[in-house]
Amino acid sequence: MSKLPMEQRLGISVPEAAELVGVSKSLMYQWTHIEGFPCMRVNRKIVVSRERLPIWFNEQIDKGGIAI
Repeated sequence: MSKLPMEQRLGISVPEAAELVGVSKSLMYQWTHIEGFPCMRVNRKIVVSRERLPIWFNEQIDKGGIAI
């Protein structure tokens, strides 16, 4: 686990991303399967771009929401 605070890291975990956005971990894991979602897989771990997540989230709001 990184010793840097979340605000200083480029990548965050799915649970941290869920907390940042205010959704469940389950929903965040579902979002990681959406094309264009700002994440990458490193072996078995999913790393979410802390910087791009708010941009992606706001784009989804502008489009009228996320259909799952």
